[in-house]
Amino acid sequence: MWLKPLTHIDGPELAAWTLVGGTIPIVLIAAPSVMQANFHAIVPLTWAALAYSGLLSLGVAYLFWYRGVRVIGPTRTAMFTNLQPIVAVLVSWPLLGERPTLWQGAGALAVMAGLWLTRQISTAEPAHGE
Repeated sequence: MWLKPLTHIDGPELAAWTLVGGTIPIVLIAAPSVMQANFHAIVPLTWAALAYSGLLSLGVAYLFWYRGVRVIGPTRTAMFTNLQPIVAVLVSWPLLGERPTLWQGAGALAVMAGLWLTRQISTAEPAHGE
């Protein structure tokens, strides 16, 4: 009932509006601290990290997410969110020099096995009589 008026809005547009709606209270709450900040002391790498977090992690990720929902459906798209920790480990290895641990490798194998298993189940033919 509450979401019915939102069904006519495209996914990326809705995501943009939710980001705007969430940003407003954050800006209001953070305003006193921001007014006291020394922006000249912030190094370019910090600004780059902020831009990366805002533009890539949120903006581009939402575009990929809604494209996935449109192409393969919400359930199959949601399954692939389990890949996020694996991607984080693989990216942090060359960028930060953080070598993956045995437990992270085991977790990655478990995630991959789970994705493989759910793909097998979702593509299997229904049982006789269904």
